[in-house]
Amino acid sequence: MPAIHPTDAAAILVTGSNGFIGTHIISILLSRGFSVHAAVRSEAKGQHLLDTFHSYGDRLRLVIVDNLTQERAFDSAVKDIQGVIHSTLPVTDILTGDPNELIAPAVQSVKVMLESVLKQGTSVERVVFTSSCATIRASSIIPVDVSESDWNDAAVDDCEAHGAQADALNKCSASKVLAEKAVWDFYAAHKHEVAWDVCVLNPPWVFGVPMHPISSPESLNASCAYMYNALIEGNFQGANPHLSPGHGWVNIRDVAEAHVRALERPVASGEKIILSAGSPWFWADLVNTAAILSPASSTFTKAKAAVALANASKDGVGHVSFKSTKASEILGLEFTTMEKLVGDVVSDYRKRGWIA
Repeated sequence: MPAIHPTDAAAILVTGSNGFIGTHIISILLSRGFSVHAAVRSEAKGQHLLDTFHSYGDRLRLVIVDNLTQERAFDSAVKDIQGVIHSTLPVTDILTGDPNELIAPAVQSVKVMLESVLKQGTSVERVVFTSSCATIRASSIIPVDVSESDWNDAAVDDCEAHGAQADALNKCSASKVLAEKAVWDFYAAHKHEVAWDVCVLNPPWVFGVPMHPISSPESLNASCAYMYNALIEGNFQGANPHLSPGHGWVNIRDVAEAHVRALERPVASGEKIILSAGSPWFWADLVNTAAILSPASSTFTKAKAAVALANASKDGVGHVSFKSTKASEILGLEFTTMEKLVGDVVSDYRKRGWIA
């Protein structure tokens, strides 16, 4: 498939546009010269985008999609665009009940979007889907190495076998696994009749400086809230900071850049790409990095004390190591270092007046 170039006056539909990932994606798209159609549930929810990016004028417009699971919800939104970045799934906090309350809307929203592209997206050339490393592996009790060829089918099996009693993390992971599989299945069924292709991106824990409106640490998205609580409060959700999470991490700016490059590069056609800057990482790594960057600061006193008190032995600890070579080979990404990430985030805390 040809690359999508901003010189072609290309318009890109971005779903999840007013969230942590979506706002960063829009920023890069506009800076590259693309036009952006930002899908939001209401004009009020998209107003901050118009305010933030007002200098780009009519190259940014809002499109209203108030129900992601409703049939034909995206029919109007996919017209007269060249690319789609689908970076949202229906939001729900239900982790204690039937896993299908998470899974069904996640899968349905993907099918609804792709059906609209199939029937109405006559100018679409590529669909980029934001998935998750949770579709590959969310955790492990032993050290494991994984790549894009692996699937977290164990999460789905747990949900099918145990229903409401399934592990909460497995419920969330299963919804992402089945949503991503719905993308691949839909494309496989229709690729001979369409002029567009797909690329799937799989980030792990995403951290960084938010661009969307944040009023307090409590209003941060989940991953950034966990980072704030770890660095400032020494709160690791009850886990040993030397042993958890044992997964991958990535800077939001790298995630956003990857989405735009996935549109621009022909070689990304049909690819699934892990976006992991480093794995495995542990909460102690973030705290120690912050302490090295600001050795005289008392800001991290609670966190440093909690790390010092915890058992640092890693004997028998499980973790997940992600092979992320495709990100550099296909997208040409050079991932941000943890030092850069922590430095930027702590500086942002200070600018917001959250720390001294």
